[in-house]
Amino acid sequence: MWKLNIFISHSSQDKHKAKRLGNSITIALGSQHDIFLAARLKPGGNWLDEINDFLARRKRVITLVLATPDAVSSPWVWFEIGAS
Repeated sequence: MWKLNIFISHSSQDKHKAKRLGNSITIALGSQHDIFLAARLKPGGNWLDEINDFLARRKRVITLVLATPDAVSSPWVWFEIGAS
C-alpha cells in the first residue's frame, strides 16, 4: 500500500476539529500515513519552515482544507492552500 502524505490546513480556532479529522483519518486508513497539522506545531517555532519542509520533502501531498468560516477569512490558510 502507498504511504499517503496528507496536509490539513485549518484556522487556529479550529485546531480541535483538525486534530479530530487527523485522528479519524489515522483510524480509517492506518498509522503508516504522514499527516501534517499546524495544530501540532510548537508555539514559537518556525512554522513556515516546518510547513515548507513537509511539502518539499514529499513528491505527492493530499491537501485537505477544513473550510470553516474562520478558515475562509484567514490569510494564513489561503497561503497554505497556495503553497501546497
